[in-house]
Amino acid sequence: MIVDAAALRAALPDTRSPQMLRGLDEKVVVHRDEWGIPHIKARTEGDAHFALGFVHAQDRLFQMELSRRRALGRAAEWLGAEAAESDALCRRLGMEAACRRDYAALGGEARSMLEHYTAGVNAFLDSGAPLPVEYLMLGAAPERWEGWHPIAVMRRLGLLMGSVWFKLARILALAVVGVENAAKLRYDDGGAELLCIPAGAVGERMAADLAALRPAIGALLTAMGPDETGGGSNNWAVGPGRSATGRPILAGDPHRAFEIPGMYTQHHLACDEWDVIGLTVPGVPAFPHFMHNARVACCVTHAFVDIHDLFLERFDDGDCLFQGRREPVRTRTETVSVRGGPIMWLPSGKPGAGRWWPAIQPPAPPSRCARFSSSTLISPSTACRGCCAPGVFPRCSRQRGAGD
Repeated sequence: MIVDAAALRAALPDTRSPQMLRGLDEKVVVHRDEWGIPHIKARTEGDAHFALGFVHAQDRLFQMELSRRRALGRAAEWLGAEAAESDALCRRLGMEAACRRDYAALGGEARSMLEHYTAGVNAFLDSGAPLPVEYLMLGAAPERWEGWHPIAVMRRLGLLMGSVWFKLARILALAVVGVENAAKLRYDDGGAELLCIPAGAVGERMAADLAALRPAIGALLTAMGPDETGGGSNNWAVGPGRSATGRPILAGDPHRAFEIPGMYTQHHLACDEWDVIGLTVPGVPAFPHFMHNARVACCVTHAFVDIHDLFLERFDDGDCLFQGRREPVRTRTETVSVRGGPIMWLPSGKPGAGRWWPAIQPPAPPSRCARFSSSTLISPSTACRGCCAPGVFPRCSRQRGAGD
């Protein structure tokens, strides 16, 4: 499809005319400055979050929905085969179920924020405003937002940032260097790196080639962006006596690659209770990472903390082998629709009666598969110290995952 200049202009929303929106309690003022940055002023917190949802949808609706689809394993419906493996992994990890559990566990204030924000997004969908041109190109229509959807968007943005990649690298090294030496390959869990790099040499942190373990993870190295496996981070502050302006400076490093559109968009959001300027995330209310008011500023950096557990499970004839006995594997089948391609029938399995997180690779007898959990009760580096067969990690009695 050829999209001309007239179609592009027709897809731009009207950001100047007054809007009559159902769901607001009182009048809200949205002023866009010379750089196009929205300044939103409301009386109540609920109206402020509602207005941010509406403005986000005005500016970034397609980005928001694509982020949600990637989180829930539905991006291939738009992007085709290149997104299918990433969709399959998100389905196997149970992203939707985890986000719904998180939403159900929220307190009243957080739930109200999400409900008002998504109501603002839906108000834009109901306003009759033109849709982003990408919908025309895809022949698609936007879907409505629910209160748990922003949790999915935010979870997807940092899904595999952390220790998982280094543990996957250790798994691949087991067959080569053995259990004792693999335990020395530490980065993410506080030990010293036993490496010697010649002066002047430039090295790249290993992005594990996981074709032998799980194709979906290999695809995710591309789909999730290059900075998911990047090493190094920083944040710092400068006191007012050491800055040229006489004001303090706070800086952080969220580890985001340069991308179009960017992960963040700048907003000024105010109500009678607070007045904040910072970077918002389209699809998510408030200011998750960077913000300041008249007195306080905050930011984030990526600390590469140990937040994932990864295990290898043994499977035989469809059962999981554990402590000398066989346990049945509970399975489910999901369908992944692929634009321009066949529907994928996705079997997923997990050993035990709901005690374990889903397998990255479904069991196929006889086989081993990797199982993913985002807790820190036990890690591969400390698990395999001669207590089990090479390449097989022991299980502990209860693992908590991303939704716990």
